Amino acid sequence: MNKPAIILIDREITLSDHLKRELSRALENEFEIKTAVGGMNAVDLAKDLRMGDREVAAIISNPKALEGLTRIVNYAIATFQDITPRKQGEKLLARYNRTLAKEVSEQTEALQDSEQRFKNAFETAPIGMYLVSLKGQLMQVNPSVCRILGYSESELLARTFQEITHPEDVEIDLRYVRQLLRGKRPRYHVEKRYVHKNGQIVWALLSVSLVRDVQQQPSYFICQIQDITARKETEEALRASERRYATLTKMSPAGIFRTDPQGNYSFVNDRWCQMTGLTPQLAMGMGWASALHPEDRDRVATDWCRAAQLNLPFSCEYRFMSPDGVVVWVVGQAVAEKDSKGNIISYIGTVTDVSALKQVETALQEKNEALNQTLQELKRTQNELIQSEKMVALGQLIAGVAHEINTPLAAIRSSIEHISDFFDQKLDKTSSFYRHLSSPRQQDFLNLLDRSAQGSATISHREKRQYKRRLIRKLEGDEIANADILADYLIDMGIYEPSDALAPLFQDPNGLSIVKTAYQLTSVKSSAQTITTATDRAAKVVFALKTYAHYDHSERKIPTDILKGIETVLTLYQNQFKGGVKILRRYAPNLPMIWGYPDELNQVWTNLIHNALQAMNNQGRLIFEVVLRNCGICVSVIDSGGGIPQEIQPRIFQPFFTTKPPGEGSGLGLDIAKKIIEKHQGTIGFESEPGKTAFRVCLPLNRPEE
Repeated sequence: MNKPAIILIDREITLSDHLKRELSRALENEFEIKTAVGGMNAVDLAKDLRMGDREVAAIISNPKALEGLTRIVNYAIATFQDITPRKQGEKLLARYNRTLAKEVSEQTEALQDSEQRFKNAFETAPIGMYLVSLKGQLMQVNPSVCRILGYSESELLARTFQEITHPEDVEIDLRYVRQLLRGKRPRYHVEKRYVHKNGQIVWALLSVSLVRDVQQQPSYFICQIQDITARKETEEALRASERRYATLTKMSPAGIFRTDPQGNYSFVNDRWCQMTGLTPQLAMGMGWASALHPEDRDRVATDWCRAAQLNLPFSCEYRFMSPDGVVVWVVGQAVAEKDSKGNIISYIGTVTDVSALKQVETALQEKNEALNQTLQELKRTQNELIQSEKMVALGQLIAGVAHEINTPLAAIRSSIEHISDFFDQKLDKTSSFYRHLSSPRQQDFLNLLDRSAQGSATISHREKRQYKRRLIRKLEGDEIANADILADYLIDMGIYEPSDALAPLFQDPNGLSIVKTAYQLTSVKSSAQTITTATDRAAKVVFALKTYAHYDHSERKIPTDILKGIETVLTLYQNQFKGGVKILRRYAPNLPMIWGYPDELNQVWTNLIHNALQAMNNQGRLIFEVVLRNCGICVSVIDSGGGIPQEIQPRIFQPFFTTKPPGEGSGLGLDIAKKIIEKHQGTIGFESEPGKTAFRVCLPLNRPEE
């Protein structure tokens, strides 16, 4: 009988062979040991062994191998091996591999994104960026560097950083580079100069960092530059301005001071100290107040507080009294300095010695009492209008106003003297002369007086000369003696074309004496008319001056006649128009009144007229147009001057900006005018070209409730 058989079944042949050797040594002759790999091979082998009715046993390591063997073999022994740790390890390893692969992929993608972002930032950065090798060669540049330095990319890549650096700044760069390479600093920042392709200097703020490789060895430099040329130029201009300011304060004939918002002095120049007799140390803080004349201290303090509260420039006339008793009259002015938010941070001001002017004022007051009263009234008005430039403009007009008053006064004085002389010396003689005339000559005498009264039309000197020449020819043609003297008397009497009925008078031997006596009598009437005209003229000037000097402290809007205000100012400027300025008035009829501040509006008209006269050099045409529009009343002041240059037009309303020579303008006139118009809820603007500048003011009608 055949020996029982044992089939060893496993997945790997090496494992089955090993088990076969072990079983053969143990069971030797009792069993025949066979091996099979996989379940199908074991089934075929088992069928072959069962053909001899021998018993077959199977030892399997994989339970799946039992499939198909259960009906063939007599016994089956299944063996198992715990491979759970191995399986868990395999799963962990697979998960780790997947995680590692994902992280590698993400890091690769992030690195690519980072590189792309760096490239985009490098190329589109508004500041210049470039990479430099350790030898100084430019490796990569962005468009901003090319724009700042004026080179193309290829031109820059062919250069070292030393070649584009200002020679005086190369060593500074190299010193910092050596510190980077030695690890003494991670980066550096420095302001340096580059040389533009066109040779000009370009100031830049340079930031440099050193890039190291994985072994921490220096690799290359990353450089960033920001063009600060404009800032450097501004700084230099500011330094120059500060130097000029320092020179100005030192050399200025006016005293200059600066205070904080509370009035504490922080600076005075030498001229201020000379006027007050104080040292700079004694003037600091509120020490300056000790230099004020005791009678002026309260007034100056009040005016200062008022200007500060109303946010207006300070202007006041007062006295300094030095420690040794010397009194100096000054005009003090100050304006606020503000920060970017509009907060007042300090005041800067000047004091001008006007003692000499005060002495002149006193002398004029002693010589002309009438003018002295006017000046006193103007002085009182000045104290009330201290925050405006109104008195400055009036001061410029005062000589012309005095002339406009003195001229009619002189005419009145001359006319009165003429009338007085006639009545004292000629009246009795005239009566006797008339009685001794024949009846025809008496009638001729009366006709002359009647014709003189009718000839009241005013003609020019040129027309008078033409009439005189014509009259002389006529008289000489009639063989009248003394034709030229007779013509003078007739023309002065206003008889330009004498009738033929007077021919016998002219031929009479006493005709010249009769005409002369008639002329003397008519000149009395002419003198009386001159007095009337001169009185009206002086009254008009005094009324305009009184109206202009008036100031309403009520701060309430009142009905205001625009035309009346303009005419008041034109009257005050009348003397300045005589030099060659033609005034044209284009006033719309039936203009309504507006609700406003007439005294402040007069200052606007004064400023516009004054500027126009200066623009025309007192020669040209000045037009005033006043019309009614939807916005209210529109006033246009149009001059024929040279125009306002285009480049300064945006600054024309800025405070302290002026195109006038030093000493002829503060630069506040148009700024104040603009504030006054805005206070009326109106607008002011201008259009200018050579030969025509038009300032237009629009004022709403505005009722009090509005």
